[in-house]
Order: sequence, then C-alpha cells, then structure tokens
Amino acid sequence: MSEPELLAADMRSRAGHYEVLGETYAKFEFFEKGWNPYSRFLDVDKVDLILRRRTATGRLYREVQVKFGKLYPVGPAWERQHFDFTSWRFFREDEFAAQIDQTDFFIAYVLSRDPTPDKPAYQVTSSFSRFVISLRSSVAESRAKASGKSTCQD
Repeated sequence: MSEPELLAADMRSRAGHYEVLGETYAKFEFFEKGWNPYSRFLDVDKVDLILRRRTATGRLYREVQVKFGKLYPVGPAWERQHFDFTSWRFFREDEFAAQIDQTDFFIAYVLSRDPTPDKPAYQVTSSFSRFVISLRSSVAESRAKASGKSTCQD
C-alpha cells in the first residue's frame, strides 16, 4: 500500500462514527429507490431515518433504524469457494421489543468494506417482523447448540 492510501485509511478510521456512515449510505440507497429520507436529530424510539414517498393514494411513511456492519474478506478455502466476504453483528433478544407491533418500522442493515471508489457500500433491508423472527430463531438455535440439543426485502 502506498503512503497516500495508508493516510486515507488512517484518516477514515478517525473520521467519525460508523453509524453515521451507515445512515449516509442508507440515505443514498433509499433516495435512489424513490424515497425521500429525513434524518432524526436524536435517535428516539430507535428511529434514525423517516422515509416519505408520494403514492397515487397519498403519502407513505416508514421509520428506519440503521445498523452498520463491516465486511471482511473470508479466510478459509472452503469459505472462499462460496463467499467473498463475511460479517457479524450481535443483537440482544429484546433490543427491539418496543417496536414489535409497529408495521411501519424497518431495519436497514448496511454492510460495507473499507470504502474505495469502485466498490460501493452494500445494503440489505428487511421487514422488521422477519428480522425479529430471524433474531429469535438464531437465539433459540444458539441456546440449543450450547445445551447440546440439535435443533429479505421490503
């Protein structure tokens, strides 16, 4: 790596909070999909962005919590046969308990490797109910494995 690239990587690591980067990437993605994203000044009720879109029947709003995750190149040869990158994130089982009944609440999980001009950010969005089902399933599976028992886009 050349000296300017090292400086850029060093500056990026000190440039700001990764959640802010995630929200910025999400804004661009939602805008390109026809939504008008608004930032919340405070992260109240786990809402980072409010999306607005005009439809034939009126205005449509969505509340979005943005989570950011880093993508890392996979290591072992068997992983490289199937995947280019990997990522992980831990959530508490009750992290979104207050939003479970909200039909207009969504989670945008933004995954990005260290940014370069030719490799943009990736984004995966999921309906909140599907996310919670997946989270609960993952927690139950982890508990079962620990005890030795066998066990999307809107």
